[in-house]
Amino acid sequence: APSPPVKVKAQEIRVCTNRTCRRQGSFQTLETLSGLAPPNVAVKSCGCLGRCGGGPNLVVLPDGLIVGHCGTAARAAEVIATLFAGAGGHDPKTCLDALALRKRAEIEFAKRNFTEAELLLSQVSQPILILQFSEMLIG
Repeated sequence: APSPPVKVKAQEIRVCTNRTCRRQGSFQTLETLSGLAPPNVAVKSCGCLGRCGGGPNLVVLPDGLIVGHCGTAARAAEVIATLFAGAGGHDPKTCLDALALRKRAEIEFAKRNFTEAELLLSQVSQPILILQFSEMLIG
């Protein structure tokens, strides 16, 4: 069952990428969170958060909320959906599906298959992911 909404003011999410968390999938978590977080929320790697047995771990700043057992893309999407539920967030599966479409669109764009990239982006139901892709093209 999804976690209940949490009242936090997330400005930054830091993911531990030290040895134990890295072995438990923290780089996948970092990549997923980077792709799903709203543009006003920075996602960065960090050192050990001191809870190696429950990793990979991340901390939501400025509140200091530590979230453990975040080693899969599905868990990372659940965290984003929970943190931003009040901001028009979607369920974790919708987030992951949208992220996968965006990643495929980025690949097609890099190959200069603009029509295919546009077609893939038209299927994304998450406006935030379309905005992030647009910012990538401009910036």
